[in-house]
Amino acid sequence: MGKKDVKREGRVKGNLQPAASSRAAELMSSGFGGFGGLAPTSFGMGGEDFTDVDTELKVIFKKLAKRDSVTRIKGLEELSAYVDGASVEDIQKMLPAWPKLYNRLGTDVDRRVRENTGQAHLALVRKARKQLAPVLKELIGTWLILRFDPAKDAAKAAAEAFQEAFPNKQADVLTFCQTEILQFLTEHLLNTTPETLSDPRFITPEDMTARFARVISSCLYTLGWMLDAIESRLSTIAPAFVGKIFTEKEASNQSDMWEALVTLLRAFSAAWDVANQKKPVLPKLCSFLKNGAYGSIGISYPSLLPFISVLPAQVLSEEKFQQEFLNSFWAGLNSNAIDLSHSKAFIDAYLECGMFLLIKSGFETEASRQILDIHLFRPVELLLTPSKHANVKEKLKADVLEISVADFILKLGRSTQVPAQSSAAFLSHVRDTAAEQIDMDSSSDGEPTFGDYELMCTRATSLWARLGEGVKRKEGERVPLADEITSAAKTLFSKGIESLSEDNLDGLSTLLCSLAESYPQILFTDPKCHDLLLQMCEVKLPEMEKVDPPVLGRLFKTSIVCMGVISGREPGTCTKLWNGLLDVLARLDEEHRSVVFNDVLVELRQIELDSSYDLRSDRLDVAVLLLLDHGADPDGEQKRANESALALALESDRPIISNNAYILAGQNFVITLANVQTSNPEKHIAPARFTLNVLERLLKKGMNVSSMFDVEMQKDLLLSISELATFDLPALETVHQLDQVKKAALGCWKAYISLASKGNDDEVRTVVELLLDHWK
Repeated sequence: MGKKDVKREGRVKGNLQPAASSRAAELMSSGFGGFGGLAPTSFGMGGEDFTDVDTELKVIFKKLAKRDSVTRIKGLEELSAYVDGASVEDIQKMLPAWPKLYNRLGTDVDRRVRENTGQAHLALVRKARKQLAPVLKELIGTWLILRFDPAKDAAKAAAEAFQEAFPNKQADVLTFCQTEILQFLTEHLLNTTPETLSDPRFITPEDMTARFARVISSCLYTLGWMLDAIESRLSTIAPAFVGKIFTEKEASNQSDMWEALVTLLRAFSAAWDVANQKKPVLPKLCSFLKNGAYGSIGISYPSLLPFISVLPAQVLSEEKFQQEFLNSFWAGLNSNAIDLSHSKAFIDAYLECGMFLLIKSGFETEASRQILDIHLFRPVELLLTPSKHANVKEKLKADVLEISVADFILKLGRSTQVPAQSSAAFLSHVRDTAAEQIDMDSSSDGEPTFGDYELMCTRATSLWARLGEGVKRKEGERVPLADEITSAAKTLFSKGIESLSEDNLDGLSTLLCSLAESYPQILFTDPKCHDLLLQMCEVKLPEMEKVDPPVLGRLFKTSIVCMGVISGREPGTCTKLWNGLLDVLARLDEEHRSVVFNDVLVELRQIELDSSYDLRSDRLDVAVLLLLDHGADPDGEQKRANESALALALESDRPIISNNAYILAGQNFVITLANVQTSNPEKHIAPARFTLNVLERLLKKGMNVSSMFDVEMQKDLLLSISELATFDLPALETVHQLDQVKKAALGCWKAYISLASKGNDDEVRTVVELLLDHWK
């Protein structure tokens, strides 16, 4: 109040913020297409020329320009009353100023303002009638979207005004204003943002976002409403809308863009052909895909399948469309818009669209073969032979790619629209690609490096493990592709063993072990597979100069899984395989033997061998006795591996050594602990600690003590343990050594007493009683 209008006018000009494009800036200041656009909400008179209106109306218009919504509402109520009593001449004078006010107030953030704007407009329509014609194109955009305002009273007033103005000529109005309407909808759906629609200086971010969402929603509803009325006008709509969509680079606009496009094409699939007649759309679509959807990954890629599903059937069946669409889609990986975070969105959309086009193309055409063998196979190649796609191999996460490829293969097999021979052929192609890589001579020109080879084995491992999970079935159940997947697992397993060499052990051992775990019954009920394993143990491994323990561990585990399958029905073959493993184990140097031996014993405890099968062997007796004599010699991890291996070997739930070896082990334990009591204990400390640690493991697992010690030996053993745990020892080099021995002995004593208290072994209880009598 009290400020000159000229200052208000200057202030409004300052309110207009630069838009994302020069076009948007133009729209905000002057409207577009000859009628007012939804300029940013600002306040002040806005520079309108009210020279010819009377004083009362000027006062009302000033109220409409206030920031306070209560004042604007009061002004609108007064405007409605003014219109009711105004003359035709007064109405004519105010009409030029009304469109800018209506366009601003009709989308106000305040619901009450919009409702009262609708009432004022309704009053004006009733009074002006045909006099609205000169400003109709300036009003029509806001007028139509206000008919779909979420505020029911605002929408009702706009709809009533439209019916009042054009009771029998609504189609003619749409024809008359079609260009302006489409420009309005297109501009707002594609170019408007919350910041360009409202003035951030006067509206909170929350209200800006709400206004933007409401306007966009109303535009979409308006577009849908118009579809029924303007089918005959597709020649105007399609080129203006469909042709522009794929050049839109503002990601925030693309969600509404896709919804509008799919809605239009679902109602009028011919819109695609109409747009193409004026200017081909496919090149724009391909450019859009090659540019990674201009960064709108999360919005555009999930929208591609709904989009192509509403295209005309003749378009989908065209080989040119299929090839260019899928080639451009894949080429998008080369764009800077896509990175690892987009892996799932990209690969899932690509495979979905490819499968849809495959189904639409039929399965007896060259086009369908290209889709299946080339386009849909690209993700498989990227997974198993990344060197073939060196330029994009870092664009997709391997774990996401593995899951998507496996799920796609299973989906292909389950689809009732895909012939069984087609899905089986695709799987065969995958199998053959993996088998070729396994069989590859890594030294040949142009082939992958060893790192690539190991990578391929790791990825093939994950892929077939996931496929195996996907086709698990109950007895008698038919699962699509189950037979083909398990047959492929046999092929890869056989090829893996046949190709085994020192150069590829790391990768192939991983693959073989995983296949054995995923498909044990399938693989090892096939004589060829366990015969190949036998050949590996008897021929291939002995010829290799050095094999790392982790690799041997995986190969041994593979063989032990096989033993679990065949021990009952083919005990002879199982024994040959077991002896082959023991031969390899015996040839290892001492440093590696206990590590691998420990791994073997752990795996043996985890499989279910036939109850009649006997694992005992003279070579295992020798291995255990060597551990007893030298297990305490190394330090650190090696010693702990020795302790674990010896404890596992002496567990008696499934004996792997002879009774004589058990007795020798018991004697060794007694003598080793007694030696600490000699006059020169230092050299016996390490063996004693080793023995105590092993014994504690055995006692805690509830071992059958009598299998190693008779009553007298148990008494001597327990006496040594109790003395080491409670009495002073001869002088040692450090107090630390004494504490370690005492701690280990105390652990054994507690474990032994716990075993006795359970009452499961009469001999143990007898030994404890004898020991107590001895102390008394």
